[in-house]
Amino acid sequence: MLAQQAGRLPHYVEAAPLLHWFAFTVVFTLTGGLAYYTGQITKRALERSKAEIRERERAEDALHADNEGLHDRISQVESLQAELREQALRDALTGLYNRHYLNDALELEIQRADREGDVVSVVATSSF
Repeated sequence: MLAQQAGRLPHYVEAAPLLHWFAFTVVFTLTGGLAYYTGQITKRALERSKAEIRERERAEDALHADNEGLHDRISQVESLQAELREQALRDALTGLYNRHYLNDALELEIQRADREGDVVSVVATSSF
């Protein structure tokens, strides 16, 4: 008491009413609960996002594999088309060009001659 009277001890401050402490406790509890709940929601959203990203990556990988398969098939089809084109223009027995090739080649030569102002001559022989 003497120290208090001498100014050596701080003055006694009346404690906050119980209602204030209760209000602070409720506010801090609600704030902590909201922070926890928000963290849980964020965690679940992040997990869903990661799952969606993994699914999208799997779909992209599958599309990439399908695309490569389609490129292989296109190459096969182009090769078969070239082979068919060759078979349509050549005789299977002799390997010589046939009448279809002659028609196509003659038409191209006539068009070229018209463009360049040249003359086309055709000589035909018959072995009958």
